[in-house]
Amino acid sequence: MQNKADGCCYLCARLHGIYDRQDNLQEHHVIFGRANRRLSEKYGLKVYLCLHHHTEGPEAVHHNAQLRQQLEEDAQRAFLRTHTMAEWMSIFGRNFIMSDSPPHLDFKPKSEDLGITFFEEDRE
Repeated sequence: MQNKADGCCYLCARLHGIYDRQDNLQEHHVIFGRANRRLSEKYGLKVYLCLHHHTEGPEAVHHNAQLRQQLEEDAQRAFLRTHTMAEWMSIFGRNFIMSDSPPHLDFKPKSEDLGITFFEEDRE
């Protein structure tokens, strides 16, 4: 989902359009749990977060269910770019894309040069 070399917090960029390089980014395995952590690593379903967005503050994914859900949706969309839904379900066993949920975080990246890809719901 994100290359650590980008040097910016995934959620700082996604939520606030802040692409500044940051020291001490923390790796976050989006689909977590005992076996799923290993699978997140295998399939690259991880992002790099600042402390504020990882474990501290109101926008920390370990304390904010809405943002955690958004990252899970982003991870599933990233996986579905190269795999099928049947593969997703056989590996992770849960659909995180909520078709009846309100649109999340209408954000478009500023630069094509960054290695971050934000996966938005297709809207027609």
